[in-house]
Amino acid sequence: MLYGNRAMAFISHSEQIRLSSDMIKSNSNKQFIVVGGPNGSGKTTLAIEIIADQKITYISADDIAYELAPNNPESVRVKAGKLFFERLNTAVFNEENILIESTLSGKSLLSMIDKYQREHNYSIVFVFVYLTNADVCAERVAIRVKKGGHHVPITDIKRRFNRSLDNFWNLYRPISDKWYLFYNSDDDFKEIARNLEQELFVLDDVLFINFQKMIKNHE
Repeated sequence: MLYGNRAMAFISHSEQIRLSSDMIKSNSNKQFIVVGGPNGSGKTTLAIEIIADQKITYISADDIAYELAPNNPESVRVKAGKLFFERLNTAVFNEENILIESTLSGKSLLSMIDKYQREHNYSIVFVFVYLTNADVCAERVAIRVKKGGHHVPITDIKRRFNRSLDNFWNLYRPISDKWYLFYNSDDDFKEIARNLEQELFVLDDVLFINFQKMIKNHE
């Protein structure tokens, strides 16, 4: 199957709760956490849950844009992007635990992550959240816009959907030290699988197999 020859274990709900408390703990290395997923999948909501009561610096280009221009964040996207990388570089220099968000629809993070691993001794953690299909993502974005959130064109949502899933599984997952997979149903995050120290734990075998099929259908 797509997860290769790694050891796999199926764990109970009680074990899921216990292990979830250890998501961002590391024996020694600083943590660089990337919450990835298609547009509208619930990355920000999940990120907020992860950083609750934790010493983690959360850096978001979207939040920076709203800081700069609350009434028209789209007008300052370029400036917000520059500030994002400035704040990120500062956090790395200060050896902070960091969390960012990304659709992972591109490959731009690969070289940056490689640098953080090699030169700054960061432990890389990917937390990927997905929905059933791109149409559901578009519906979630539309709801978000009605609540005052940022807009994403439907064409971009659909174009990025398959790339997000494929890149997570084929490009970003293999370079991580730990990864976690979540399915978002009505903003109720269900952990599907996780990989810790090269051992794969599957918490929901049905959803995990379905996710595998989604990846395979895109290849």
